Amino acid sequence: MFLNRKLGGGHSHPGLDIRLKNAIEQLELDELDNNLFISALALNIWAQHFGHEIDIPQTGDTYKELFYKTNHQLSISVITLVQPIDAFLRCSM
Repeated sequence: MFLNRKLGGGHSHPGLDIRLKNAIEQLELDELDNNLFISALALNIWAQHFGHEIDIPQTGDTYKELFYKTNHQLSISVITLVQPIDAFLRCSM
């Protein structure tokens, strides 16, 4: 995840944010499981590392809620930032 500034998986794979969300859901973690907090933290660190400004909730009732809100905010941020860049790069080639 930290090797690429894009979350998109191209035409054949879902984006990393979607894959992480799917993996979390398949684990069927308790709402207060620390793995949900660590996943939300990892998304936040990734966003900061690549300069994405996302509105991370400071509090939440559960770690599950924190993870889903963080994942959603990141998805919105990356879509609005990366799509224009990708379109520009395709046109300039």
